[in-house]
Order: sequence, then C-alpha cells, then structure tokens
Amino acid sequence: MTKTLTKRMLVIFLSAIVAVAMGQFITQSDSYAASGHHDHHSGQPGDQFQPPDDFGGSWWNDDEDEYFNGSGDTEIAEDPEAAEYAVGNLADDLSIELSGDDESAAFQWYENTADSEENATAIDGANESTLSGDSISTAAAGTHYYYCVVTLSDGTVLTSGSAEITVHDLAFTIQPVGGTYAVGKNITLTAAFIGNGDIQWYSSTDSSSWTEIDGADGTKLRVSSSTAGTTYYKAVATNGLDEDNADFVSISSSIATVTITGTSVVKATVGKLTYKTTGESTAAVTGVKSKKYTSFTISATVTISGKTYNVTAVSSGAFNGCRKLTAVTIGSSVTSVGTKAFGGDSKLRKITFSGSSVTAIGKNAFKGVYRSVKFVVPSEQLDTYKTLIQNAGAPKNASFTIL
Repeated sequence: MTKTLTKRMLVIFLSAIVAVAMGQFITQSDSYAASGHHDHHSGQPGDQFQPPDDFGGSWWNDDEDEYFNGSGDTEIAEDPEAAEYAVGNLADDLSIELSGDDESAAFQWYENTADSEENATAIDGANESTLSGDSISTAAAGTHYYYCVVTLSDGTVLTSGSAEITVHDLAFTIQPVGGTYAVGKNITLTAAFIGNGDIQWYSSTDSSSWTEIDGADGTKLRVSSSTAGTTYYKAVATNGLDEDNADFVSISSSIATVTITGTSVVKATVGKLTYKTTGESTAAVTGVKSKKYTSFTISATVTISGKTYNVTAVSSGAFNGCRKLTAVTIGSSVTSVGTKAFGGDSKLRKITFSGSSVTAIGKNAFKGVYRSVKFVVPSEQLDTYKTLIQNAGAPKNASFTIL
C-alpha cells in the first residue's frame, strides 16, 4: 500500500513539472507572435521573418525582389565614373545605380567647378538616374564635377560621389618620326592624340600637296619601302564632329620625312615571261606565265612601268618543268643562266644563244632536256659556251652549231 502511494505521488509530481514547462513555452510563443516575429516560412498571411538587431550582411527581400544592406535601407550602389575628353568631343552619359528599387525616388544632377557641393549648380531637366552626355559641356578645356542627389520616397536624401570630367585641348601626345631606310625595310609610323575623335593619315611627295591615304585611319601607319625615294607623311586628328559643326576641331601632327635608299625591286609579267628588277637598269627572267608554251624568246630588254631594263639573267629554276617547251632563244644581254633553269624540260630540242655575253651557267641548268638537243651559239664563243653548257648537265648526245 505504501509503495503504491509513493508511485502515485511521483507521477503527480512529474506531471506538474511538465505542465509548468508547457505553460512557459506557450507564453513565450504568444509573446513572440505579438511582437511581430512571425515565421517567414509558415505560409500564413502577414507572416514575414524579421532579422534580429545583430543580423549582419545582406539579405533577400522576397516582396521587393532586391538586395538590401544589413539595415534594409536603399543606398547608392554605383557612382558616376570619371572621364577625359578633348575640346568638342561628344561626352558619354553618366549614371548611378541604387541598391534597391524605389520607384518614387527623385533625382537631381549637379555640376560644379570644384569637387564640392558648395556653390554647385542644378542641371536643368537632369532628373533621371542617368545624365545625358548632351548635358556635359566639352566646349572649353577644364575640369568639372558632376554628382546626383536622390530623394527617396520616405524622405531620405542620398548624394552620390562626384565624377571628374576633364576636357583637354585637342593635341598630339605622340608625333610620327621619319628616317632613312633601305629598300624592303618594314616601316611603321605612330601617332597618338588626346580625345575620342578621329585620325586620318596623309602622304605627299613635296610636303605641300597632300593626299588622303585610303583606309589609314588608325594610330599606326605601315609605310611602303619597295621603291627608292622620299615621301612625307602626317596625321590629322579631329574631335569626331562633322566639319560643318560649329564645335569641329582639327589639328595636324608634325611631318615625318621617310627616305628609302637602295635598289628598288619591281616584279612584273610582260608577254609570256615574268621578271624582277635586279638593279637600276637590269632585270632577270624569273619564270613563264604558263608552262603550256612550246616556245618563247628572252629579249635583250624589257620595259616595266615605263622604264626599260637590260635582261641580264635567267633565274635559277625559271623554266624548270616546262614539259611542252621545244625551243628557246636566250637574249643577247644575258650574262648568266641559273641552276636548274631548264631542268626537266624533256621536249626542249633547240636552245639558241643570240649573244656572246654569257659567263656563268649554273649546275644542272640543262639536265633532263631532250637527249639530242641542239645548242646554237655565236661562232666566237663556241668553245667557251660548249664547256659551260656541258658542265651544266647537258646530255652527252647534245650537238653544237654556230649562228
């Protein structure tokens, strides 16, 4: 009996403790609900999680769909950026960004000659988050500062950082530099200027009358060095406006004098043959326009771009592999025939030397021509030419006759 009573008293005692604890939990829950601390994830109307006072960092507001700072306040997240222009350039827009979305926010842009709000001037009509570049003056050299004042719907006033806008007189910072160069040298001229405008290169043969160089509208100019002589170059920079615009500005760089010295190399096709110049008055035959020709004559001279050159050489390999070629006449001005010049021309039956100036014939110049090929040479050079030709790979059955 005593043991049973004791057990009943123990159960009653434990039940009392549990009841007290549950009462305290319910009281605290009611108090938390009354203070507005609802469960954001409960799905009940009006329920929204409120971060405690010491909640740090950024958090996401589902209702506004925007990022806010730790306090939930809207702030200026991005200030307008500084820029530099030349007088008369068209300026880019300036803009700011807010950290939150306040559709009722009011904007006002200001301009000042100092980095200060004191004595700043409100820009008429500049009432958006973006300031049009048309409202930024580039008419004169100097520095101005632009900033925006934002008034939020709750009356809070925010002021952006200022953008330093510097306007320079249009000027070249790098001038093109000329010099004296050998034919074939790679030459590049460089010019650079202040501003966002345009650049155009010009050339002249007398530094007085100038011709616009087609497509030369970058800061670098590749100069031709294939022809000996002197040419003058300059760059012209503008502020990017049309010439009929009142604010149009244009300046010219210094003049770069480029002199090319040495022998110019000119390549050309004349008749059936191709040539290249080898001196001020000499040229070499370099090949044939078509390997289907059955015969051709190398003349004593050739006219290229209005100038006459003596044809003094047949280049190495010039007619190698012309398998339909049967007859060739070598001009009287030729002094040398290059290596393998007629190599492999298996149908070449007759080769005539019309002059007596040849002093050198390269290795295998006639190797592979028709086995009974006939060489026609000047009588006074028969022995000399015969030796040169035989040493150049002519077939053993080759015959020699005089003009």
